Amino acid sequence: MKICGTELELDIFDVETVERYENALEKMSERAKGIKCEKASESIREQCQLVFDCFDDIFGQGTAERLFQGKRNLVTCLRAFEEMVDQVGEQKATLDELVNRYSPERLQRRGIQ
Repeated sequence: MKICGTELELDIFDVETVERYENALEKMSERAKGIKCEKASESIREQCQLVFDCFDDIFGQGTAERLFQGKRNLVTCLRAFEEMVDQVGEQKATLDELVNRYSPERLQRRGIQ
């Protein structure tokens, strides 16, 4: 997958990879609940850091730096995160299609069982 012009590999069909993905999203969600900033600048900094940490947790340390090159722009961070989630959704759709193709009900209807 390509995020912010950088090629990254995320194979959600690999158990260790999907586990890192799930854990990173869970960690991000929990930390987001605790963000309470009075200034917009503090809020942007904290939200960007959540995205940075998420990418580093999934793809390895230094990934956020490669993607964002030290810039803390909330729109850029959120778009990058959205791209990743969308591409994971596409992978899940592929898996669902394969699973449905070989579901017991479908095989039975076709007389394969």
